[in-house]
Amino acid sequence: MDRQVAALNALREIQDAFRRSGISEDELQKTGRRVRREIVRRRYTAKSEKTFGGVGEVKRNPPSKN
Repeated sequence: MDRQVAALNALREIQDAFRRSGISEDELQKTGRRVRREIVRRRYTAKSEKTFGGVGEVKRNPPSKN
């Protein structure tokens, strides 16, 4: 039971700090999504370069003008 009380107290402290920060929940979620996308992009790029020896992107020819 002590762990549960400690966890709830910690959660209340986090909620209070969040309210004081002035950042909206929507803004926090949007920023979190952007950061996660960037992390995935960097990891994928690094993995791609390691796997394919730096050939990460396929260059496409522009569409022909017929």
